[in-house]
Amino acid sequence: MFSLTYGRNPLASPPLTRVGGLAPMEDSAAELAAFVDRVRGATGAAKVDIVGHSEGSLMPNHYVRFLGGADEVRRYVGLTRSGTARTPPGRRSSTGPVSSSASARPSAPSSARPTRTRCAACRWPRTHRPPPDRATLSPVTAVTTAEDLLAAARDGVEVGSAVLDETDLRETDLAGLVLRGGSLAGADLRGVRLVRARITATSLAGADLREADLTDAVLSGVDLSGARLAGATLGDTRFTGCRMIGTVLRGLRGLTASFVLDDCSLQLADLRDVAMRGLRIADCDLSEADLSGADLRDVRFERCRLRGTVLRSTRLDGADLRGCDLGEVTPDTPGELRGAIVSPTQAGAICAALGLTVLEP
Repeated sequence: MFSLTYGRNPLASPPLTRVGGLAPMEDSAAELAAFVDRVRGATGAAKVDIVGHSEGSLMPNHYVRFLGGADEVRRYVGLTRSGTARTPPGRRSSTGPVSSSASARPSAPSSARPTRTRCAACRWPRTHRPPPDRATLSPVTAVTTAEDLLAAARDGVEVGSAVLDETDLRETDLAGLVLRGGSLAGADLRGVRLVRARITATSLAGADLREADLTDAVLSGVDLSGARLAGATLGDTRFTGCRMIGTVLRGLRGLTASFVLDDCSLQLADLRDVAMRGLRIADCDLSEADLSGADLRDVRFERCRLRGTVLRSTRLDGADLRGCDLGEVTPDTPGELRGAIVSPTQAGAICAALGLTVLEP
């Protein structure tokens, strides 16, 4: 069984970055189409079964009808459909009952005329013109070579499910690239320009991004495990829901204090000597990450895990650690957390590690 949280908005304010169903349903349907392609590729299945609830029962209808899903879906089951028409009392329905059969499949559109739909995300009806076929919607281009990827970025074309593992893309200009799915694992992206790029659910595991420029880039659900970003520029870069286990972020340059980490896995990451003053880091797992010598002054840690995190010579003046999981507290902990803000509960644990007893007056 595979599940998808579609329609997430990486530009929203937390915690809304973790909420699905915020994007237009046409965009979410295209996201579902790419997701189904990945599931079929992973399982070898020719067709899939889809079960959706509420908006998740209505949105796949667009995928099945307009994006080629009818050829890739065996059964489509909708529970509590948010877009089911209701006949006013005293009138008979002119369309007949809506089938609840698991094998029911919406018929293909008879024309490309504008259709009226009700968007469950915004709760208001709107008119759109469905595209004639899947090729005209994102992902809209097949990418098999580095030259294809460069052309897509230059032309502003969204790329879906591209597989360019270990491709040499050094010093290339991919500004504005929109990439969904696929893999560039192990790719050589040294010095690449990814300004304003939008990368979603893509594997960059083991990629070499040293000296890359990711200013204003948004990475959502990207696998960056083992990737190297030493010397990269992260000005207003946003990482949301990314897997960054063992990622090397040491030696970042530029406006490093403006990047965002939200709901990311940073276990074993190398953040030594990184200037992160004033950052807000939320819902991130930094267990066993190396933050030696990092500047974490005034950083707001919200619901983060810091179990076994290396904090030697780390500057923590004004860093807010309340609500964080500090893991095992040892006699060395007070020195490591010097200058940080902790909760009364955390302070009690630190005192206990020092053999102190705190009594109420």
